[in-house]
Amino acid sequence: MAPSVLDDLGSELTAVVAPVSICIAITVWLVAVLNPDGQSNSRAMSIATAAYAEDDTDSDWTKFRGSLLNAFIFVAFIGIATFGLVAAVKRGYTRWIFLYMCFSVFSVFFTLNGLICVELLQAFSLPFDWVSLTLLLYNTAVLGAATLFHFPAPLLLKQANLIAVGVGTAFTFTFVPEWTSWTLLVAMALYDIAAVLAPWGPLKELVDLASESGDPIPALVYSARPAGGAAEAAGARSAEAGPLLARPARPVPVPELAVQAGRETAPDDASPGPAVESERLLRPRSSTSGQPDGPPPFPISLWTRTDHPGLLRGTATGPESQQRPAPSPHPAASERGSEDGVWLPDGIRLGMGDFIFYSVLVARASMHSALAAGAAFLAVVAGLACTLLWLSVAHSALPALPISIALGTLAYFATRTVLEPTLLPLTLHGLYF
Repeated sequence: MAPSVLDDLGSELTAVVAPVSICIAITVWLVAVLNPDGQSNSRAMSIATAAYAEDDTDSDWTKFRGSLLNAFIFVAFIGIATFGLVAAVKRGYTRWIFLYMCFSVFSVFFTLNGLICVELLQAFSLPFDWVSLTLLLYNTAVLGAATLFHFPAPLLLKQANLIAVGVGTAFTFTFVPEWTSWTLLVAMALYDIAAVLAPWGPLKELVDLASESGDPIPALVYSARPAGGAAEAAGARSAEAGPLLARPARPVPVPELAVQAGRETAPDDASPGPAVESERLLRPRSSTSGQPDGPPPFPISLWTRTDHPGLLRGTATGPESQQRPAPSPHPAASERGSEDGVWLPDGIRLGMGDFIFYSVLVARASMHSALAAGAAFLAVVAGLACTLLWLSVAHSALPALPISIALGTLAYFATRTVLEPTLLPLTLHGLYF
């Protein structure tokens, strides 16, 4: 029996849950080792505490009001930066964005991850000289920036570097005070919805610009599997596109309908949408070619393999559909769909922003209890599954944060206010085990 679409949903979910789980687990472990008391430090992430520094003696209303102000400033900063990115792309400054991304990766490896290494060495009383540590951090930072943006590298090495970037940034965010952390997570989820789905959203505008110009935008994107095989590796050597965003060569287009934003269009109307932005999005591939067009236009995009003989590649009827050629034998060569409207694109790509905020949510929950952390983690995974299922039906760009953040936050507060006060006393008295 051929595997069903639900089987593919499970395999694609596994491909993205594994790296997310690794990033979350390492972040929670770092919190348990380096910050077991859950202490906050407003100076660790000054942009997130620009207006209000939380104090334990403040009232709940003061903390809530201050956290709202902090979250507003942080989201406003992200929004201004995103609109600035749109303006830079319009003026053709893509290479400068690319250089900035390289510098950011180098800074995370050398500075943030370097400080974490120093604290771990001190925590475990491991001897290590400063000269060797500095050289090690410098080489690691250069290797990370080079393999992510400049030179082709094994997929496993890129995945490890991206997870390291996510862990370093997420651990820094765990020092943001508690009230500001939770308010910031909710605010970023709401911003994600507006930036992606609103007609004036900056991320939506970036997608439109990418569709018109065809120029990729550098971004930190986790790929569950290579999308283009040897062709992608060859395109990675292109000086214009860069290795992460290079496009493989296209085969002859397949005459099929492209589904975009809920409407059917002819193949000539479909655009590849190669832009990539470092926010949290989900987007299916809507290219008419049998081969993926390269890296996704968002931090989360989905391309899935096509191994199932029973899945159709379009819903066209008439003479054109009768002349449709046979499916490509290449496993990543086309999209998958079914007669009931469920479509899966060609592999999963997840942005580092999602890794970071998922890890911050679970790490912040772990500062309260292991039970709260477990509930939050399961809720985040459930949110990823719901988003993947939604994407397979919506056929359009979707924000990746809202469902997981909403479920994770709800699970944390439900565990803290309802489950623990009810379950723990029963367990201690032997009434539940």
